[in-house]
Amino acid sequence: MNKSEIISYLTQYMRNLDNFDHFSGCVLAAYQGEVLLSKGYGTANRTFEVPNSPSTRFPIGSLTKSFTAAAILRLEEQGLLNMEDSVQWHLPGCSSLINVTLHHLLSNTSGIPDFAAQPDYWEKHMRLPATVSQLIERIVNQPLHFEPGSQYSYSNSNYIILTAVIETVSGQSYSSFIQKEWLKPLGLHDSGVLDGRTIVKNLATGYSIDKVIIYSEYIDMSFPLGAYGMYSTVKDLFTWTEALFSGRMLTERSLKKMCTPYKGKYGYGWGFDKLSEREVVCHFGDVNGFCSEMLRSLDGDVTVIVLSNFNITPVTRINRDLAAILCNEREDTTPWIMDEPLYASLPFDFQGTYYSEDGEALITLYREGSTYFMTLPKRYGVVYTLPVKQISSSSSSVLMISSNTPESIQIIKEDNKLFIHHHDSDGTIKTLTRAEECKKKQP
Repeated sequence: MNKSEIISYLTQYMRNLDNFDHFSGCVLAAYQGEVLLSKGYGTANRTFEVPNSPSTRFPIGSLTKSFTAAAILRLEEQGLLNMEDSVQWHLPGCSSLINVTLHHLLSNTSGIPDFAAQPDYWEKHMRLPATVSQLIERIVNQPLHFEPGSQYSYSNSNYIILTAVIETVSGQSYSSFIQKEWLKPLGLHDSGVLDGRTIVKNLATGYSIDKVIIYSEYIDMSFPLGAYGMYSTVKDLFTWTEALFSGRMLTERSLKKMCTPYKGKYGYGWGFDKLSEREVVCHFGDVNGFCSEMLRSLDGDVTVIVLSNFNITPVTRINRDLAAILCNEREDTTPWIMDEPLYASLPFDFQGTYYSEDGEALITLYREGSTYFMTLPKRYGVVYTLPVKQISSSSSSVLMISSNTPESIQIIKEDNKLFIHHHDSDGTIKTLTRAEECKKKQP
């Protein structure tokens, strides 16, 4: 495909998602440094009906980690620390982390438990303000999951501790250091660090779903900071990645450390993947009501950034599909099943709970009034209830799609038994059987 054809495919792919209300946010796709698509879709604020645009600011969750990792590397370049330094050397109060180095923190090989995965995080600590020192006090009281350096385990705690190291070594707040070293020199005027108190203009509102679109659960943004506390735009993030990987912000030696895949195929603030034959760095991010995915090929040809203000948007799949179009490896601009809903009586009753053979997947289908709903677990095992619409039907099959996410279910009746094929929005396909049929199979 030539450039105009690629632009057409990118545009049509996103238009298909937008036409079915299956995407709310902004995307940017660039090839060899040239932006081919930069556009907002859906609504930034549903109360005031403000549309998303390329200048809409989004909390970017763990995409923040690339800024934090670069900050630690900058301090090493300045001779103020070393990757093999013990955490205790810079934070004397963390005596339990004497065998944990800065390298372990950056590469998620420290063994420190993730504070955001603790049982009381969602119900209590997420909703309360906290200083970095207060949060670290809770973190260091937890035993390590494994010997530092022996395994990989993604943990936001690592980057909270790195935030404290940056503040201690530089003598500045995390926000001030990021502004001075990265944001101001690059003119990233639409990026910054959230603190939960300062009003940020043009910041999108985050949403979730429980039968209908709702506000996401509240999180106090005083504490995420260097782990998942920044906001940005697709344009600013593109400028950041272009500058970072061109060697304008870090030395070649520092950039090599950042872009080395350690255990778990994780470097410093970046994960690693393959796009056909291309090696890429990438990262997923999410924070209440928002999710994001950023990818750049190491050869510099492909950059795709997806930011969404709906928390279960399949941003990784959208990101990879757009990247495949850029690489001339995808010409299908229909992301998922796209068809108008069919308003007709259904041929059989399929309400009930469905299970997969391994028992891991569970979906419940039921009706309230004239609307059908699908209840199922998604990211982190959180259960959501989505409205579904009929697309087609026959005497033995009904095809339905979600009203808010690009996924479908096909209900099949065979020999008076019911089972479904669920095409999840992340691309996985599972077959599940209704509970009554599962019981009949038991001896």
